[in-house]
Amino acid sequence: MLNRLLVPLLLLAAWPCHANGRYPSASQLVRDPSDRTHLVAQTTYGFLQTVDGGATWHWICEVSIGYDGQEDPFIGILGNGSILAATTQGLAISPDRGCGWHKMTVPAYLGEWPAIDLIVDPQDPTHAIVLDVTQDQQHDQLMATHDNGQTWTQLGQPLPDNAEGLTLEIAPSRLSRLYVSARVGPNQDQHALLRSDDGGLTWVTLPFNPTMLDANGVPLPADQTQVLDTFIGAVDPTQPDTVWLRVRRSFNPDQLWRTQDGGQTWQQAFQSPNGKLFGFALSPDGKQVAVGATNPQPGMWRANTSDLQFKQLNQLSTYCLKWLDDGLYVCADEVLDGMTIGLSTDNGDHFAVVHHRQDLQQLACPDTSRTTVLCGQLWPLVAYQLGIGTDTPPPAPKSGCMAARVGSLAGTLGILLAAIGMLLRRRRMRR
Repeated sequence: MLNRLLVPLLLLAAWPCHANGRYPSASQLVRDPSDRTHLVAQTTYGFLQTVDGGATWHWICEVSIGYDGQEDPFIGILGNGSILAATTQGLAISPDRGCGWHKMTVPAYLGEWPAIDLIVDPQDPTHAIVLDVTQDQQHDQLMATHDNGQTWTQLGQPLPDNAEGLTLEIAPSRLSRLYVSARVGPNQDQHALLRSDDGGLTWVTLPFNPTMLDANGVPLPADQTQVLDTFIGAVDPTQPDTVWLRVRRSFNPDQLWRTQDGGQTWQQAFQSPNGKLFGFALSPDGKQVAVGATNPQPGMWRANTSDLQFKQLNQLSTYCLKWLDDGLYVCADEVLDGMTIGLSTDNGDHFAVVHHRQDLQQLACPDTSRTTVLCGQLWPLVAYQLGIGTDTPPPAPKSGCMAARVGSLAGTLGILLAAIGMLLRRRRMRR
């Protein structure tokens, strides 16, 4: 965790009060379970929100949400429209569609220590689960809300010793079945799927170390099979034992794996030709699967889950995929692909533009709101850097931005200092 906390601290110390310098792209998209016209996308330059089904999109800066801009927090929308963000600086919530944000205060550490991932219950969106670290920083645990994020309580037992959670999912057809992908072992250099059949009360550790084969079916040598991270893509909507796992490897193409027996055995489903496999989506009925990659060999592929015969659909730079009942959404590259967010109503064969980056607008909020105060001075420079409206660089932001910078720096410094005692006993590195 030292690296995870120290990097944001150093970045904030040098933060120039404008867009964070990362290549602009989106990496997650979610829909409000109670309002089909309300969607939120997580990007490298903050959150984008539409409340009119994609006709217009508005920007929420990272500082307002409560993170430093060098991370990509997982997001969710609760049944009452509140937006959740799992950041390295704690779990944040906005009850008013992005204008006001605050960190959780009960328990206090939920809003202070890193929140890793979150899921909203597909059957009851007032219920959500967050994967975070325990108060003593010795384990990872689950925290749950049943009242749209107003209160949170610990769910079951912490994850097993030496398990560092990466992603969390719930089985839609069996809500007591939970899965966590994790690094495990004394040095967290092994990988496993953790499974709970009783809502987190107990956990079973299922090692992920399948034999990886080359194109001819020959086992690959160890130096070509190293797994860096495993991310759960989805649990089948009707088969709780079927889990899709996106696997990031070092110096080798990313892969997609599937288990149909709850993690006991695994089947390699897809390997990216030569790109990072950021996109994954399972159709709402579980009968089709889509994957997408970015440079150096971008593209999108689709297969029936019954035969896994993948067909390449296009060469879109695919940073995220989300398959909803109205179609397949993609987070693409505005420069290369001509859109930032697209939607296909024919299972990925064709995409229509949902959002162009140059059409982004400021989020209109009350003058005293957190987003207005903290994002207002940042907007002119962000707009310039994204190519919105003007070719003339604006003047540097002044006091409001500096106050946000100092506040964020102080908060991160406090977290870092409080963690030193724990760091002497335990080193943690997450994504």
